[in-house]
Amino acid sequence: MGRALSDLMDTVGAEIGDGRRYYDYGVMLNRIELCAGILHAAPTRPAAVAEGWPDLVPTYRKELMRVTAVLQHFITDDGPDRPRDPQQRELDRVFDAFAAYLQSWRSGGAEPDEDFFRHLEDVAHSAGFVSAVGRFAQMMRWSREPAEPLPPQDRWPLPTPHTDEDRERLQSLHLGYRTTGLKGDPEQHLHTMRQLLHLCRHVLGPVHPVTLNVQIDFANAHALTGRVLAATVLLSDIARTAMHYYGPLQETRYLIVGHVCSCLQVLNPELARSLYEDPLRSLLERDEEDLPPSLHNVRRTIRRALGMDAEPSSGGNDDAT
Repeated sequence: MGRALSDLMDTVGAEIGDGRRYYDYGVMLNRIELCAGILHAAPTRPAAVAEGWPDLVPTYRKELMRVTAVLQHFITDDGPDRPRDPQQRELDRVFDAFAAYLQSWRSGGAEPDEDFFRHLEDVAHSAGFVSAVGRFAQMMRWSREPAEPLPPQDRWPLPTPHTDEDRERLQSLHLGYRTTGLKGDPEQHLHTMRQLLHLCRHVLGPVHPVTLNVQIDFANAHALTGRVLAATVLLSDIARTAMHYYGPLQETRYLIVGHVCSCLQVLNPELARSLYEDPLRSLLERDEEDLPPSLHNVRRTIRRALGMDAEPSSGGNDDAT
């Protein structure tokens, strides 16, 4: 897979031509983000994962040193094969400053601390990677006020045409697989959920509510097979996806994040707490009359799922789903 990805990036880079310099910047920023994020999350990994992967920290620290050095070289290389774009002078200025910071960072101990994430977020923001890198800066500043949400028009998912019958058929399959999965072979269940997730993404789209719920169960299937770290990473990504594509007044945003938070209470309580702080607290700890009517049942559903309220009596009329 590593070779295939490298070949793909080389092919794309060759097609880009004179924009290769900026394409390489983007690739290396993503790699730096990945390594720094894993190093930051490493202290909270479950004991079983720490025992099974004792060299995770030195491996990714070494890789972080490598990829930061590569990006620094790309920035300072002004050879004719990778020309600067006269229209990108401001972006070049930002990256030149980041290269100078990397030089001092490496000589000062090379710790991916809050200062490192702040510089990484700044340069990523200039390059258009706001949501990709900003989440790690958010992890470094637990007390920071949540950023203003994107306008609703920037959060709606791209529609994938499908019929009600398509959705109902996939929902039925999901319910059946979910019911039988806990009783069967965990590895087979993981394989089945992977196939169903692929089908949902193709038919309904990658951020349809049904697709995201299937993806949550796909992540949980990883945990059932002992792949706890993979499950945690997948669940975190699902929550970020819901928060990015669904706005602050949309039910799906909170239902998906609430579902993820419920799963993470067992796998990674610290990450579950962070999701509760943003965005769930603003919904769950406000009086119902202060919320739009469309969010009333959502609030009740999530509060019950997180053990904050008792289940309604059998004679109740609460039909939140």
